[in-house]
Amino acid sequence: MGDNAQHDNQPLKGQMKRVYDALKGGLWLTLPELHALTNDPISSISAQVRLLRKPEFGSHAIKKRRRGASERGLYEYRLSD
Repeated sequence: MGDNAQHDNQPLKGQMKRVYDALKGGLWLTLPELHALTNDPISSISAQVRLLRKPEFGSHAIKKRRRGASERGLYEYRLSD
């Protein structure tokens, strides 16, 4: 976890919790797939993925890799902690 113990143990809420819960299954998921699971806007899901990596939100290890042909620009994410 992160260095800021004041924030590390705070429970996730709302949209961030929905995104975390979708990712914690260990599957590789694209932003559109996360949208289908959470019903949250794709741009907001992308922001939540970035925030989940920050120390104040748990320093979660979220991996990213390209899915399919590079010209498609499609990435998938997976929680690995």
